[in-house]
Amino acid sequence: MAVYTGIHGTLTIGGQALAFAEFSVKTTRGKATHSRAGKYSDIQRPGKLEVNGTIKRIQIDGTMLGRLLTTSAVTGSAGTLHAGLTMDGTDAMTEMTTPDAQDSRVRLTVVGHAITTAGTAVLIGTDVNGNAQTETLTLTTLGVGEYVTSTKVYGTVTDVALFTVDSEDNGTLAVASIAGSSTYTVGAGATFNLVGTVTNGANTIVVTCNNAFLTDGEFTIGDADTILSEPLSFTVQDPDDDFIIDET
Repeated sequence: MAVYTGIHGTLTIGGQALAFAEFSVKTTRGKATHSRAGKYSDIQRPGKLEVNGTIKRIQIDGTMLGRLLTTSAVTGSAGTLHAGLTMDGTDAMTEMTTPDAQDSRVRLTVVGHAITTAGTAVLIGTDVNGNAQTETLTLTTLGVGEYVTSTKVYGTVTDVALFTVDSEDNGTLAVASIAGSSTYTVGAGATFNLVGTVTNGANTIVVTCNNAFLTDGEFTIGDADTILSEPLSFTVQDPDDDFIIDET
């Protein structure tokens, strides 16, 4: 007889190991009932099956929470929107040479000469869904090669307005989209295959939840003695076809 503990368990999602996670699946069987004359009880038969579960994972990235929002992340691409906005202390709005921000965050980098008088830059454009969007960035006395980056993700940046920003000998600000930042925006939720396995010697139990999707998730921040974790709940689209238990 095999006795299993958590040390024997592994969890995969889409065929890849999901590290630092706990996994639980609950199967609920409903009852089909009907009243009947001359009896103190209803007649009952096995009814519908529902499969739900939970994943509790150490918060090492935003991938799982992102699956709750959408099917894939917007990762962005690097590109030049404008070679250089002149920093001469005047308030000015400049149209971008290339407005396509490629669903990215936007970076303003000091070129040529350092900023001597601080100010602000306002990014004007649209978000990844085409809705109008602006963001104000604070420009301190940055040196050459230093930069500020937007917190918002842009589909396009049509104009950038500078206010009071000055530098010696008309230094400039290069405007560019950047790659590598994963951003999740609301859309259709992702579906994925979950496989929980426990193995002790020659004995194995495998629980497969195909076409699962998340129904809720939580992002929490605690104190210095707390390891951040993300509790997530999921369900299975079609238990008749997607829920399998194997034992060897």
